[in-house]
Amino acid sequence: MSNNSPLIALGVLGKPYKLLGEIYFFPYNINSEISFKGMDVLIGKNENSLDSMYIDNFNSKSNVLKFNKVDSKELAVLFSKKKLFIYRDQMPDLLNDEYYLVDLIGCIVVSNENKLIGTVKDVMPLPANDVIVVEKNKKEHLIPLIDDVVKLIDIKNNKIEIIVIPGLL
Repeated sequence: MSNNSPLIALGVLGKPYKLLGEIYFFPYNINSEISFKGMDVLIGKNENSLDSMYIDNFNSKSNVLKFNKVDSKELAVLFSKKKLFIYRDQMPDLLNDEYYLVDLIGCIVVSNENKLIGTVKDVMPLPANDVIVVEKNKKEHLIPLIDDVVKLIDIKNNKIEIIVIPGLL
């Protein structure tokens, strides 16, 4: 793992599963295709207090994972409610026009009339569609990432252009 690459939080660990040290994992992106089996990860409440762990096994259907040397329910419970992080360079490579949702954080959002809407502070994957949380002057707007609203996503220039429809802002 590279210490020069930024950390990406992929989800939260839940309660232990059965008795042999397995634990539930709740990914932020339910559509993620990252295979955790055999992966080195970091676990902690935040980026400042992390423990390095190795994932022996991961069942993507039940979202249950097993850490190396965690062989009991009592040990697994110590990881409950902690976040699972990986370094950005551990994520699968993308094609030229693809991006990860985390890449949207920090982008400037403007209207199709080039009026500043704000800066993306977070991305929320929801069942119907993903939503970006855009902040300006401590006020937040939730903007759906759908074709009717988003006109352009330019990751290279850190810019998102939207069509402001009535009731959006």
